[in-house]
Amino acid sequence: MAEPLFRLANEEDFPRICQLYQLPKEHPKCKQIERWLKSGSQIIHVAELNEQIVGCVAIRFPKQTEAWLSHKIIDSSVQNQGLGTKMAQYEEEYAKAKGTTFLRLATRIDNAPIHWMIGEKLHYYKLTRWLRLRRLIPKAVHLHSSFLNLNHAKSSQIHWFKNLTMIRPYIQNHIDYYSSDHLIPYMKNLNMYTSLQLNDPSILHFYQALAVSQNKKIKGVAIYHYSSAKKEIIIDQLYVDHQDDAYLLLYHLSQFAAKKKLLFSLLAAKPTYPIIPVIRFWTKSSRLLQTPDLFVFGKKLSS
Repeated sequence: MAEPLFRLANEEDFPRICQLYQLPKEHPKCKQIERWLKSGSQIIHVAELNEQIVGCVAIRFPKQTEAWLSHKIIDSSVQNQGLGTKMAQYEEEYAKAKGTTFLRLATRIDNAPIHWMIGEKLHYYKLTRWLRLRRLIPKAVHLHSSFLNLNHAKSSQIHWFKNLTMIRPYIQNHIDYYSSDHLIPYMKNLNMYTSLQLNDPSILHFYQALAVSQNKKIKGVAIYHYSSAKKEIIIDQLYVDHQDDAYLLLYHLSQFAAKKKLLFSLLAAKPTYPIIPVIRFWTKSSRLLQTPDLFVFGKKLSS
């Protein structure tokens, strides 16, 4: 295979990128890519052979020293010819030029060929495994008193935030340890995965928050976002002082999702023992579905 040409994607590439995914332009994934191309909020590179786009991949930088790869796709006509490896190597060099020292990507747990390529050829290693729990709430649910102290609920106040900077101090105080070698911040009570960096303005607008306070003191925060199709609320992080606060947060988000007839998902990293009580609460509240797990791989970039 001839050497591919890599370049930054532009809006004119959008129809061809949709063809690579074999999806209509109206599909949520294509709509998301279109928004990225118009706003420039996400960097997308395309690979060309003979002036034809045969692959694309997105890269984002939550902070200067870390990067995420996503939305990688290769045309079926050039699969198994080494293009995927060359795309990954190009992104590594691009990230290093930006000052990045650690690169991550996530892939489905059942995608064995990709696991082999990532691990054996590109020398990534598994950081963690994501678990996604999803449920559809047909109507507003009411918690049993065994899950939530009603007096606690009445004495607490619920606050919705669109500007996460207002609750940044609380969240930062609940992260005991974090480095570029680890995906998981270790919370004091609940261990939830996160890819969110609160110092990145381009990411902040994408997330919203619900906080519970008591006696003018924040007791817990849930950070969530909507799916690209606006059909699902996805909980990205929970920060709580006590388990009851987690129940309270989930209760109000459940009610909010139920009124809008939205799917409701929780993303967590395995092992899941810190959130087992929360999972049990969900299963008793309504039917619980587990979608396919994801592996998260990481790689230190040499200087």
